[in-house]
Amino acid sequence: MKKKEKLKIWSIILVILLLIAGLILFFLGHYSISFILLGIFVVIITAISNWLRMENEVYIHEKSYKNHNKW
Repeated sequence: MKKKEKLKIWSIILVILLLIAGLILFFLGHYSISFILLGIFVVIITAISNWLRMENEVYIHEKSYKNHNKW
């Protein structure tokens, strides 16, 4: 496996665990701890979505550049 694939898998596992732990703690009445865990969840999700958006923009730009330079 490549390093990026391992990073993706571990980040998905971490995000799922943070979400589950935050919700369980919220329903058990530990509001401050769940607030912190869900805040970390939001930060990680935002970072991943921004990273994927930049990767997609680079891919689209490279495809467009190659198609225009064919002719």
